[in-house]
Amino acid sequence: MAFEGIIARETYHDLKRAQKTRDAIAHGFKSSQLTVETVQELIDLIDGELLQELDNVAEES
Repeated sequence: MAFEGIIARETYHDLKRAQKTRDAIAHGFKSSQLTVETVQELIDLIDGELLQELDNVAEES
């Protein structure tokens, strides 16, 4: 999506970092990266930047 210009490259990198934590948890590995702050940052990213960027793309279509 970042390579096609749908989302910002920074948003893409933030999501990739979050995916590493998600993968560790999903596969039963201990993750020291999972904190209340990390979860809140992900929520803010999705509710804010990501949804706004996707809405912009939808409006342009």
